[in-house]
Amino acid sequence: MANRATGTISKDSPRYQEWIDIFGSETIILLSPLPHKAIGPDGKIQRFYKMDLSSLTLEQRHRLLSHISQKFQISEKIVARNLDTVGLPILADDVIVPMDSRFFL
Repeated sequence: MANRATGTISKDSPRYQEWIDIFGSETIILLSPLPHKAIGPDGKIQRFYKMDLSSLTLEQRHRLLSHISQKFQISEKIVARNLDTVGLPILADDVIVPMDSRFFL
């Protein structure tokens, strides 16, 4: 797929190692290079990117479901259903997204 938005997990992110353990790489595929605003885990409005879940391998998806299930103590079945409905938001502060200057022309 051409022109997919990519991001790099920031080494400064407190969740860096979690993301590396799940994805096996610092590079992730995003649905858009533009973040959106939503309420974050601290209850404040923050910027998020949404990951392109179709870019995950079966192993990555399994690790992601397992991780979220364990971290938030929710069954993997519920996590899978919500993931497919809501998607995977990633804090913009955790991701470095290069922008093509042509985007602004």
